[in-house]
Amino acid sequence: MQNEKRIRISYEIITPESAEQGDAEERGWYDEEGILIEIDKFDKSIGMTIAEKAADTITQYPGEEGFEASSSEFHVGIWYTAYKTEYDYETGAVTNYSFHLYGFTEDEERAIYNILKGKK
Repeated sequence: MQNEKRIRISYEIITPESAEQGDAEERGWYDEEGILIEIDKFDKSIGMTIAEKAADTITQYPGEEGFEASSSEFHVGIWYTAYKTEYDYETGAVTNYSFHLYGFTEDEERAIYNILKGKK
């Protein structure tokens, strides 16, 4: 995994009861290894950057209430959360997914942030 660029995915499940406490019922890794982000021949042919590919991957999981960055200002290590990605109508539990960048340079992370900021 060295020198690979990946997007790791964590989750949190919020039930009506845990929301009353201001917390999540459960948190953990949905995909700790992460999605490998690579530029293939097609991506190269259309001029896609690694930042655009990463942003496209994140936006494939929009969530019913959209997504947002963990901070309103860019910083290295920023992550993105898709809110209400899954909803259990029986229990009222909501699952949110967060996307954590791994192996990206600061410039790539900044470019991803700027792309996603424009897609909100």
